[in-house]
Amino acid sequence: MDVKQLRYFVAIAQQGSLSAAARRLHVVQPALSQALAALETELGTPLFTRGPTGVVPTTSGTELLHHALAILRQIDRARAAIQSTLDTASGPVRIGILHSAAPVACAPLFTRLRQEAPGIQPQLVVGYSDALAQRLRQGELDLAMLVLASDERGESDAHLYEENICLVTPASHAGGTPPVELPSLQDFPLLLSMAQPLHQSLLALAQAQKLRLNIMGGVEDISSLLLLCETGQFSTLLPEGLAGTLTRGTSLVVRRIAHPAFSRRVVVRACPDLPKSHAVIAAERIMKATLASQV
Repeated sequence: MDVKQLRYFVAIAQQGSLSAAARRLHVVQPALSQALAALETELGTPLFTRGPTGVVPTTSGTELLHHALAILRQIDRARAAIQSTLDTASGPVRIGILHSAAPVACAPLFTRLRQEAPGIQPQLVVGYSDALAQRLRQGELDLAMLVLASDERGESDAHLYEENICLVTPASHAGGTPPVELPSLQDFPLLLSMAQPLHQSLLALAQAQKLRLNIMGGVEDISSLLLLCETGQFSTLLPEGLAGTLTRGTSLVVRRIAHPAFSRRVVVRACPDLPKSHAVIAAERIMKATLASQV
């Protein structure tokens, strides 16, 4: 059993299929199959149950996954500890960027990291807050932007910014730019993506308050979402900073939603199981300076 086998095994378990794991690891699928077969032979037990839609860890596989994750975290911790003894910030830093911030944050952040810390190799990963938090806990990320729950304090996190969630609507539907009351959202034909957490929050709140929203469909891609809104037929919800940037020069109007549930706090959190290397410390500082002005 070696580190490469364990990394392959963990990727297969997390992705649920050999093909998806091969894409994530940038290796050919036969190499994964051979490594898995050798591992199962060495341990004398099947590690996955194969099915038509993928693979699921067996009882033995689940037990190995627990130990493999701990072993790989220890290896990463050792690497980071050695890195922290160096005088310069260098090496790869894996950073999770919120899906809602990515269109305006990724390019400026990458550029500034390379300018101010040229030894760092930024690896930017885009996702939703819950998924980024999970990858951070699993040691797959060094830093991640996260949205705090309303009752979450997050004392150890570095504050980035607070933002309001806004209605983005054609000027012909807007009725001006004052804040829109929650019940008034029923008057707008909405595009809401079931994948976007802030859209899920609106749906849950509407259900709790027995509001009947006029949902026309959903698009996860933000650029496409705004193009459809510009046709004058639809409205949607976006964070205020992103909405203000992406609607500049368009016919769309941005209106805050007058409800406390549509204000949120965004932070950057470091992997709790890894000591901060000079590279991670530098990247966190640059993130705070860059994202506070970009989003």
